Amino acid sequence: MIFRTIESKVELLVEQDYKEANLQELLAALQALILFHIIQLFDGDIRQRSLAEQNMDTLRAWTVQLKVRATELPSPFTWQEWIFEESVRRTVIFSLIVDGLFSTLKKGYCSNVKELSILPFAFKTSLWEAGTAASWLAESHCLASDNVLYGDFAMSWERGRVPEPLDDFQKLLLTPCMGETYREVLELE
Repeated sequence: MIFRTIESKVELLVEQDYKEANLQELLAALQALILFHIIQLFDGDIRQRSLAEQNMDTLRAWTVQLKVRATELPSPFTWQEWIFEESVRRTVIFSLIVDGLFSTLKKGYCSNVKELSILPFAFKTSLWEAGTAASWLAESHCLASDNVLYGDFAMSWERGRVPEPLDDFQKLLLTPCMGETYREVLELE
């Protein structure tokens, strides 16, 4: 019964044409598809995995579309604009991680390591975790310099050059790179 509901929701979702959708709608659609993909790919049900595989091209297309269209965003001036922009960056990264994990399961290797390694995200956790516009503003004096490429972040962490304690997103980013080697350190609380 749950899988039938998921299947119908995914079917409705992928039938929509998001080429003309605004960026907020595309972001929400991609986030929903990622969640459905995780359930379908990794639950263990063969039918669900097959259905997710059929929608993998849609996941990839929406990810590329979101990534490209996000380059058109003006520099963020407000907390809400910055949160939206960072949500786009993190969603693109997470989508590629899901795709990479699937590639690893299917082919034995991650097919998008290079693409992942050059994606930026905000390193400074206080920006993402700011609870108010005022606290974000107090931390936002160097927005551009607070971005780091995923690959650079992973290498810096492995070399002991990441000064702040890791947040959950950063741990999630490092887990595919570091695997079992640092399992205890990267476990989410």
